[in-house]
Amino acid sequence: MANPQLENGYTRIANEILEHLIVEPLGGVELRIILFIFRKTYGFKKPSDRISLSQFQKAIEVGRPTICKYIKSLVSKRILIKNKGVYKINKNWEQWLVSKRILVSKRIISSIQKDNLLVSKRIQTKETNTKETIQNKEDEDEDVINDEKVRPEALDWLKEQKKKFLDKHSI
Repeated sequence: MANPQLENGYTRIANEILEHLIVEPLGGVELRIILFIFRKTYGFKKPSDRISLSQFQKAIEVGRPTICKYIKSLVSKRILIKNKGVYKINKNWEQWLVSKRILVSKRIISSIQKDNLLVSKRIQTKETNTKETIQNKEDEDEDVINDEKVRPEALDWLKEQKKKFLDKHSI
């Protein structure tokens, strides 16, 4: 039976850092790398430590390419500082590059669903796929997309999704 005790060792981490890591959209391997670095640094009362990739591999149990990929990701987000094999956590969370999430309104989502429904109902045959019907479809699409109440970045996203859908379904 496990019986962890503070007397057997502990890692002091400022709550402020933990609170900001909690809201950061990080993946599992990224979090495991951060925890391992916490253990190797703060766990031994050091601000930084030289850590080899083989140590990461052994502790985290993923391949070297995966570790390199996620270390690079954490460095680019400025959460991790790496200098010649020496790693430390950037305690200044204000310097972290937080990924911005695009909020999509219900109106845009319903517009996408309606548009996809219209597209999926169209059956392409030689008889229906004439120059005139293609022109009419383009005009229809412009009416749906050119709604002035929708933000431009949302329109770009919508157009991209529609193009992917059309390419995927060969319409």
